[in-house]
Amino acid sequence: MQVRPAGRLYALFVDRPILTLMATIALLLVGVIALLKVPLAFMPSGFVSHTIRVWIPVSRPMPPREVEETIAKVEDEPPRGPLEQFALKVYKLMLIMSGTAVPKAVVVDPKQQAYVIQRDTRIGSKGGIVESITQYMVVVKEPNEEEAIKITIKPPYLDLATRPDFEDEEAPAEEDFAIPPVRPVNDAP
Repeated sequence: MQVRPAGRLYALFVDRPILTLMATIALLLVGVIALLKVPLAFMPSGFVSHTIRVWIPVSRPMPPREVEETIAKVEDEPPRGPLEQFALKVYKLMLIMSGTAVPKAVVVDPKQQAYVIQRDTRIGSKGGIVESITQYMVVVKEPNEEEAIKITIKPPYLDLATRPDFEDEEAPAEEDFAIPPVRPVNDAP
């Protein structure tokens, strides 16, 4: 057996593996008990202060009112997502997937960015929430509005049999059958 210098803590654990195992088990047991018994809370119930202090480093001296107005302005409303930047009318409905377990739709904002929406998605600058998605329609309810807003997408309708200018010999122009890449958002009453 090799002699180790006395007074080294690691020597105690290296020379006695059972002690090491028992200490490890004891620490794990204390950790599990603490995890199960100690409540996890942002502000513990015994916490008496009702204020939270925030320190904001600034590059030049500024009065507190100016710091609040320019740097630390606190909004009463939650932060807006990318779908809440524009009015509901400017979004274009491109596609609806209604035969799935969770119906979804694709909308495009004025910056030509596409988003997938589903029920309970927030959309529009007035805080609208998607209530339902059907085969041809997305229903959005905005707060303080009595009726929900219906955004529809109508399938292309080609009626070749009743066109008076269609002759059997001539083919119709290609633009007569072209499906536009972007559908307008219709606000049906």
